[in-house]
Amino acid sequence: WFENRLELMREVEFTARRLKAELGDQFPEMSERFAEEIRGYYDAEGFRQLMEDLDAVVGERTLTLSAQVGRLIQIFNGLDAIVREAEIPCSMKLEGSPFNVALLEAVSRLQETRALAGRAAAHGGGVPEEFFSSVDRAIDSMKASSAEHEEWSRRYEESRPRFSEREQLRVDLLEEELGRQDTRDCRKIEIWRELCGNKLVNFERRIDCVESLSNLLIESAERVSESIMTARKRYSVQPPMDAYVEEINRVMEDLDGLGFAVLADALAGRFFEEANSWRSDSGLPRVSLENLADMLYPAFICVSVIDREGRPPGRAEIYVKDSENSFGGRVLRVCVTCGRIVEMSVID
Repeated sequence: WFENRLELMREVEFTARRLKAELGDQFPEMSERFAEEIRGYYDAEGFRQLMEDLDAVVGERTLTLSAQVGRLIQIFNGLDAIVREAEIPCSMKLEGSPFNVALLEAVSRLQETRALAGRAAAHGGGVPEEFFSSVDRAIDSMKASSAEHEEWSRRYEESRPRFSEREQLRVDLLEEELGRQDTRDCRKIEIWRELCGNKLVNFERRIDCVESLSNLLIESAERVSESIMTARKRYSVQPPMDAYVEEINRVMEDLDGLGFAVLADALAGRFFEEANSWRSDSGLPRVSLENLADMLYPAFICVSVIDREGRPPGRAEIYVKDSENSFGGRVLRVCVTCGRIVEMSVID
């Protein structure tokens, strides 16, 4: 049971990592790189400064109405010019992009300001027509640009692969089976695995599946703990654990004797070329073998005790990352048994 649960824990961990890597592909506008790049296609700093100026002018009670109006007209014209002169590539015109979010927030703020001015004008405040024409022009420019972003975002979504009728039927049947009360946990795990691995399934639904797997792990651990406590209360005994704890301690002593530097050198030598290839894909410079080994660090260690004839009883799996993301989000895995490295692999 513990061995199966460890395998499932690892699967949840790495499925979550894969989904995180896919997040940038499906929602590029959410990445820091996208946000930084799009700033080069419009006057982002000027836009931000004008919005701050807008709040400052509206909040300044010592200014006369005519002074407020004059400065606000300049701000409206400046915002309008920035939006009209922006040259956002079509591939970056996405509904959730930082530029479109800024547009929507600005439209809301300008509409509030216009409403205040409208009420003042209705009570004889003397707001000139130029004020309303300039704010309306800025709002219209922003709405038009935002509409373009929504349109290209819709086209992007429509261009993504879709299920065939047969594939959709398969997914619908799996979802229906999940909803039945008589579906056993082992079958639920199979279904969640299949849905998680299908890139055509809605991204949010795949995240739900990972969460469901994780919740099942927590619930199963609680059930086992309850069973152990019940056995101890009813029979005054509980499953013996001392031998397993001793074996785990022995495995950890073997690791200490081996030293992480040995593991780092072995991993760097095994995946040196792959690391530099992945670094190149990420725009990072090539790194030497020694520097790559120095970048490696243990992310977490899993020690399992398997009481089976013909297999070593204790086994350590060390999951390794590096400080510069040389592996493009991947994790290195090295297995140690009886103080020897028996397996090295890379996990997407």
